[in-house]
Amino acid sequence: MRAALHRELAWLDALLHREVLRLRARYALSVDEFRGIYVSDEQVDAYLGSCGVDATGVEPACPEPAPDGTWSTLCQRLALSPAERHVVLLALAPELDGKYEALYGYLNNDIARRWPTADLALRLFDDDPGILAALDEQGRLRRRGLLELVIDSGARRPLLAAGFACAGMLPRFVLGLPPALPQDCELVVPAGLQGMPAALEAIADTCAAGTDSPVLLLAGSPGCGRRRAAEAIAARQDCCLITVDLSHCADPAATLTQAALGALLYQALVLLEGYDGLVQHDGATRSRVHGALAALPTPLMLRIDAGAAAFELPAGLPAWRVDLAPPDAASQQQLWRQALADAGLAAPPADIRVLAERFRLGRSQIGRASQAAAFAARQGPQAALPLLLRVAREQSGSPLKQLASAVPRRHGWDDLVLPPATIELVRAVALAIAHRSRVQEEWGMARVSGSRGMVALFHGASGTGKTMSAGVIAAELGLELYRVNLASVVSKYIGETEKNLERIFVAARHSNAVLLFDEADALFGKRSEVKDAHDRYANLEVAYLLQRLEEHDGPVILATNFARNMDQAFNRRLDQSIEFPRPDARARARLWRQMLRPPLPCDAGLDGELDWLAATFDLTGGEIRKAALEAAYLAAAGDGRVTLDILVATATQECRRQGRMAGLADTMPMAVGVAA
Repeated sequence: MRAALHRELAWLDALLHREVLRLRARYALSVDEFRGIYVSDEQVDAYLGSCGVDATGVEPACPEPAPDGTWSTLCQRLALSPAERHVVLLALAPELDGKYEALYGYLNNDIARRWPTADLALRLFDDDPGILAALDEQGRLRRRGLLELVIDSGARRPLLAAGFACAGMLPRFVLGLPPALPQDCELVVPAGLQGMPAALEAIADTCAAGTDSPVLLLAGSPGCGRRRAAEAIAARQDCCLITVDLSHCADPAATLTQAALGALLYQALVLLEGYDGLVQHDGATRSRVHGALAALPTPLMLRIDAGAAAFELPAGLPAWRVDLAPPDAASQQQLWRQALADAGLAAPPADIRVLAERFRLGRSQIGRASQAAAFAARQGPQAALPLLLRVAREQSGSPLKQLASAVPRRHGWDDLVLPPATIELVRAVALAIAHRSRVQEEWGMARVSGSRGMVALFHGASGTGKTMSAGVIAAELGLELYRVNLASVVSKYIGETEKNLERIFVAARHSNAVLLFDEADALFGKRSEVKDAHDRYANLEVAYLLQRLEEHDGPVILATNFARNMDQAFNRRLDQSIEFPRPDARARARLWRQMLRPPLPCDAGLDGELDWLAATFDLTGGEIRKAALEAAYLAAAGDGRVTLDILVATATQECRRQGRMAGLADTMPMAVGVAA
C-alpha cells in the first residue's frame, strides 16, 4: 500500500532515520540499553534500511506531490498548507505501513505510544512554527475532522506529548476506496437529470455557475421528489450526493463534520434531512452544527416538509426555498405503469387509476410497492387490485401510529344496520374520497371547493354505527383508519393543543390514511363569549382547527354524540353531515341476529324470540354488542349455550347501565324477574 505515497514516504523515512541518528548520538545509546524492549536498534535499522534510506548526508528534500496521484488530489481538495501537509503525512503513514507504529514508539521513547506526537513532528520538521498551528484545536485540521487526538490514559499529557491520528476517511481516499461515512450518512451516485422541473433546472444552472450559492430549502411532502431533485442538482455539477439524516443523530456536529470531509474529498454535495429537529438540542450543540455547516460545499441542500416553519440558519448563509409539488394523478399513473412493467407485472388501467387516486406515493415508493407485489404474486394467485392496494398501503408508512390508534377494518357494507338513506349517504362519502383526486385536480374543482380534502360529520347517539361506518369506508378504499386519542391531543397548556394537532395533520397527510376524530365536539366545540383569558385561548384553538381542517388535503371524519355542541362555522367546512339514528325494533332484531350467528352455540328456537327481545329493549348497536358478548361469557361459564334468559339478563343490565330502567317493570315482567 506504500505505492500510493512512495516518494512522500521515502522522504518521511529519511527524516525518521535522521532523527534516529540524532537520538543515538545525543544519548549514546547502545543495544544493551534497549535490551528487553520490543523494538531494538537492529529492527529500526532494518526498517529504515529496507527502503534504501540514508540521512547521514544532505538534508532530505520534501518532494512535490505527483500531479496525477491521490495524495496530490487530497492536498488540493483540502487546500493544505505545507505544514498541514507534513502533519497529515505523519499521521497517514501508519495507516499505509505498519512499520511506522514501531518507529514512532521508538522515537517517543515509549513503545506503548505508537503514534505521532507534537514533539516528534517538531523534531522531524525542524521546529517549523506552522506545525503547532496545524495541530491546534482551532486549526483547520482539527476543526474539519482530519486529525483526531489520541487519548491513551486518563492523565493529562503535556502539550508536546499529545498524540494524534488521521481520520479514517483519509487512507481510504488515498487507496482509492469509497468513504466510510457515519451510519446516518449515505453516498449516492446520481442517476441523471431526467424529469427535472424547469424551475429546478434553472436553479441548478445558477448554482453551477457561481460559488456564492444559497442554502436550497427543498420543501414538499413525501413522494414529491425532493431527494431526486437533489440528485439532479448534484448531477448537473458532476458531483455525488451525500445524504445526512439528523433526525436521530446523537452528535449532529460530529456527523456533519465527517460528511463535510467526505464531500470535500469525494466532490459531493450534501442533502440534510431532519435539520428542523435541531431545535431540541442545546445552544452549544447548535453552535457547533452551524460551524460544521460552514465547511460544507455549496449549494447545501435541506429537505424540509411543505408546512415547516422557519428555522435557524447560520449567519451569512442565504436561503432559497424551492416548493416541489407531488406528482399529480396522471404522473402517478405513468409511474405505476412503468414500475409494474419493470417488475414483470401488468394491471388494468382502471386499477392503476384507483392506485393513483387513493395513494400519494413517490417514485421510489411505487417502485418498492411494485417489487413487493411481484414477489407476492410468485407465492400464488392473488386478486390483482387488493394485492396492489395492500402493497401501496404498506409503502405509505405509519407515522400516525405514534399519535393515533389504528382502527381494525373488519366490517363490510353488509354489516351496517342503518336506514337505507343513511347507507346511501355513507356510500357517497366513500365515493367522494375515492374520486377526489380526479374531481379536484383533473377536473379543476378545487377552485370551487377551496379545498382538496374531504370532511364528513357523523353524528348520533353512542353505539349507532359511526365508527363502524368509518371503518367500512376505509376498508372499501383500501386505506388505513386512525382514531385520534383525545387524551394525547388536548392540553391544559396554552398552545400545546395546536402543536399536537399539527403533528397529527402532518402525519395523516403523509400516511395516505383516513383520520377519525371521535367525540369531536370536545375538540371542535362552539366558541364562547370571551370572559377571561381561558375563553380567549380556547376560541383561538377552535379558530386554528377550522383553518387546519380547510388546509388538510386528506379525508377527515368527525364523529360526535352531540352535534348541537359543534361550532356552527364547521358547517361550511363539511362536505357531508350524516345523522345516525337509534335503531328501530326491526333494525335491533337484525343486530341481535348478527351478533348471535354461528359458531356461537344458541338454544334451539332462540331465533324466534329475538323479535320480542328487540321490541322490548331499546338498545343501540353498540349496546347490543356488549349484551351479546356478556351473554356468551355467561353461557361459557354455564351449560355452554346462549338462552333467552341469559340474553334478557344481559340486556336488562345494559339498560341499567344506560339509566333507562324507568317503566321497565310494567312492560317486561319477564325481564325484571330474570334480572332479579
